[in-house]
Parts: sequence; structure tokens; C-alpha cells
Amino acid sequence: MNQTLHILRKDIRRFRYELCVTIALTGAFAWSRAAADMPGQPQFSRAAILAGFSGFFLVLAWWFLITQLIHAESLAGDRQFWVTRPYSWRHLLAAKILFVTAFVNVPLLAAQLAILAAAGYQPLAGIPKLLWMQFGVAAFLLVPAFALGTVTRNLAQFVLTILCGLLSLYITLVVVVPSEAIVAPWPNRAVTAWVACAGATLMIIWQFSRRSTMACIGAGLITLLLAGVVYYSLPMPVQNAMRLGVVHEPEPKGVCVYIPPLSNASYSQGSVSDRLVIGLPFAYTGLPKGEIAQPEMMDVTIEGPSGQRWSSGWERNLAIPRGFYRSIQGATVSVHGSLRLSLPQQTIVPLSYGQATRIPGDGFCEVSPGVNQWEIFCRSPFRPPYDVPSGGGMDIDHGSAGIERHSWTRLLSTWDSPFPDFALSPVFTGQATSPIDAEISLVRDYPSAWITRGFAGSVRIPGVR
Repeated sequence: MNQTLHILRKDIRRFRYELCVTIALTGAFAWSRAAADMPGQPQFSRAAILAGFSGFFLVLAWWFLITQLIHAESLAGDRQFWVTRPYSWRHLLAAKILFVTAFVNVPLLAAQLAILAAAGYQPLAGIPKLLWMQFGVAAFLLVPAFALGTVTRNLAQFVLTILCGLLSLYITLVVVVPSEAIVAPWPNRAVTAWVACAGATLMIIWQFSRRSTMACIGAGLITLLLAGVVYYSLPMPVQNAMRLGVVHEPEPKGVCVYIPPLSNASYSQGSVSDRLVIGLPFAYTGLPKGEIAQPEMMDVTIEGPSGQRWSSGWERNLAIPRGFYRSIQGATVSVHGSLRLSLPQQTIVPLSYGQATRIPGDGFCEVSPGVNQWEIFCRSPFRPPYDVPSGGGMDIDHGSAGIERHSWTRLLSTWDSPFPDFALSPVFTGQATSPIDAEISLVRDYPSAWITRGFAGSVRIPGVR
């Protein structure tokens, strides 16, 4: 323990100027974020811009501090001076971890508590969720930077490796990953975080104990590959098991899925030019009161009138090859398979004009007059108040009284994950606008069950225009 504290004191003296800058940036981030979270701020206010810049530079300062801290007793190469001293690798590693915890995690936690208090929330009541956010910051920002520092010799190698990693990520997203699959469900993200953190931790311990740089680089590449596979293709049984683990309500037994007779399918162009996405007209019975059915995945087999047959496997969208589609277009086909559904409870909160309205999740939305429109400001802790705003209208025929144009604006909120969202700040805001004559509401869906149901029926396949 004395050796650990000795190394820690040495690092504090050596990096005292870097520590001052990092702590100052943490304070600047807390101040700007708290100012940006106040109602009445324009969407691109100075406080919001400063909050974005301060968060970006704070992460850069963390990475610079961590890599300099590790390179002070370099682990890569074969000319480490510190191995000639009576240093135990366990004490050295413990000192580095204490340094990062004391001067990165603790100041960030204090900043998050200050942001919560400035926004009017009880900061101590949010400690468990703040600890989850700290785990997210460590898993995605700190531990990987720590591991990368152990296999690089200097700052130039560290920066070059990060640039190569960003380039590889860009190529993967453009060439390999479909555009609709960029954001994965929360079970995939949670398992990815654990895989990344576990792999990086293994690299760190291995490099400190063995100083086997090439083996650690190989372990890091395997971790990246495994994390990517898990993020985009976590097995559905694992996803369902994780989702069911946070749902305490029993599965409703009376829910049935069917395809109405004499119904038509719909089609749209898929992300791949040689496929068409088919929409099947599912209908549901036996839904519990206040819940709706949301299809998540389907396994469908289509049988044409001439014996043609095609199976999709478990997919989110039914993307049919164009060749098979041409062979069945205009015909009535038999379809059967299984459908996995989420049953979200839907809560609709009308938003009043000129005042703040409480919304689920201990947040609020405030509607205030703007220039020929309503300005909507929403805020909530630990997760965004809504995902996306939408608007529209409809014609209501009142007979002799004429036709009334009815417009609406909805803030759609789909809360699936039981964990706080990954971010540096625990307070999330959202801003939108609405026409003056629109009815404004926040629509929140929270899944209460995940079920699998079989179905069978016949649909007519429309011809391609």
C-alpha cells in the first residue's frame, strides 16, 4: 500500500498542471451544461454550444491525461526503466487506477451531482443511476483509452491508433452495416459495453503483468470484433431473456395474431436494390387495456400459388428478393410463421399552452409562444424526454358546418432500456416547435411484455409499379 501511495504522489506532482486543466474543464462543463438545461434557452444558445464544446474537450483531456499517465512507466517495448526499480506491477496498476478514479471519475460525479441540483432534482436520490452512467463512461471512454495506452509507446502512436480505429469504424458503417441497423436495441448495447470493458480490462492486466504487447494487441482486436458482432447480432433469445428480466408483469395469455381475410400486403424499396420490403397486415385480439402491439421480429414463410416458397428467418423487416417477388406479384399467397411482439403501455400527456406540464420520468415540458408558432422545451433526468417529434393533421367533416382542419404535434417517447442513457450529463433536454393551431401531446410507450405468437393466412401481393 505504501508503494502504491508513493507512485500516486509521484504522478500527482508530475501531472499537476494537466490535472488543473482537466478539473477546470470539468467545472466548465458542469456550468455550461447547467445553464443550457434551463427553460427559455434558444436551441443553439451560447450555453448549449459551450456545453457541447466543453464536453468534447473534456474527453480529449481525459485521453491525453490517461495516455501520459501510462506512458510515464511505459509498458510497450523492452527498455522500461521502471522494471529496474523495486516496483510491483500490482502496486503500479493500483496507483494508476487510483489516479484516474480520483481525478476523472470523482470530479465527473461531482459535476453530475451539481447539474442535477441546478436543474431542481434531488442529486443524492440519483446516485444509483449516476453510478450506472459512470460505468458507461468507463466502459466506452476511460478503460479503452487506458488499455490503448498500455500497448503504445508514446502520444503519437496513441493518436495514430485512434485515427486508424475511427477510419475502420467509418468503413464498417459505410460498407458492412445496413443504415437501418446503426442503432441497436438496448440489450445489444449493454452486452457490448460489458464485452468491451472486460476485454480492455484483460488487456490491461495482461500487459502490466506480462508486458506482452503483441499478444495484448491481438486480444484487443478480438475484443473489437466480438463487440461489433454482439452489437449487431446478439441472439434473439438472449435479447428476450434480458428484456424479460426487467419486466415484472406476467405474460398476457389471450393475445392472438392473425391476418384478416381478403387483405393486401404493401411494399416499399429496401436499402438493398435487389430486394423489396413487404408489409403484412397483422391484426391483434386480446390486448390488455391500455396496451398496444408493436412487432419486433418475424420469421415468415411465403408459399406462392405455383409452389414457389421463400423463408425469411428471424428479421425485423420482410425483405424479399425481387426475383421471387416478380413470381408472386398480383397473386394471393399463403403466409405463416411466428411474430415477436412488444406490448407497450401507452401514456398520452396533453401539453398545456403557456405553462409547464409534468411528464413521465420526473421531467416536464414547457410550451411558450414563439414567432408564429409554439416553442416546446422538455427536460428529464437520465434519459431524453422524447425520441422524435412528429406532426400532421386530418379533415373532420361536420356536415353543414363544413370541414375542419385538425392539426396535431406529438412528442414520441419509447422507453425500452431500464438503464440511464450513455452521456456525460445526467440531464437531457429536447426542443421542438409546433403550429399555433395544433394540439400538442407527449406519447410515451413503455414495454410491459414481450411475447411470441404464430400466425397463418393469405394475402394478395400487389404488383410493382
